Amino acid sequence: MIRTGDAVEPMITRDQERRMVAMVRRLLINREEAAGGVGYRYFHTMRVYNTAKALLGSDEVRGRKVDRDAVLVAALFHDIGRTAYKTIDPEMPGHDRKSAEFIRKNLGGIVGADLANRAADLMDDYDDYGKLYLEKDILVSADILDKFGALNIWRSFVYGAYKKLNAKDRMDYYQRHEERQWEKELLRVFRIKIARKLAERRLKVTKDFIRELQREYDGKDVLSIVKGGRSRPARRRVRGKL
Repeated sequence: MIRTGDAVEPMITRDQERRMVAMVRRLLINREEAAGGVGYRYFHTMRVYNTAKALLGSDEVRGRKVDRDAVLVAALFHDIGRTAYKTIDPEMPGHDRKSAEFIRKNLGGIVGADLANRAADLMDDYDDYGKLYLEKDILVSADILDKFGALNIWRSFVYGAYKKLNAKDRMDYYQRHEERQWEKELLRVFRIKIARKLAERRLKVTKDFIRELQREYDGKDVLSIVKGGRSRPARRRVRGKL
């Protein structure tokens, strides 16, 4: 990695990328997760990686001083610390720190110790959203975007089944906790404007789906059709004389 002033020139080669992706796939492709099934964590990781690439190449970020390679290495290995846990429940506190340890220990031979340490540094304070620097904002935005939208609807209900919740329980939990939480978090977590815009669109997809699911669950969609058409009692026909 070559530093020019405060800027960092990208140096990851295709071979290094291939080797890192192969390592991530080997460790995650057969891993089962209650909120996604077998292999979910690998495909999530690749979405985060590709989203980070897209954000780095966006007009909003391109041309600014950013350690591109550290972001990409951290994106590829941000969840690798989950392999240290035997549980399939996605709640694994401290896995970010374990990811940092893994990066420092295992990636020096692929990308060099300096880059491995810089990527690990991003994971060391991953949950501290109060820290302001561009690399952290890109990594967090790429990761948390995957918690919004149609794909996460599916994941949410798979996890609800794992926890033995019925549809009503899951809808209530979303409306009382998740929806309010994410509406409050949008501005604080997504400091990259284009990521926030996409998160807002995906959040609307989720909210609209939950509203419609609630209507169908309560039978209100059927009642709206009835009330709009044949809701009035039929008039009694009186036979007249011919």
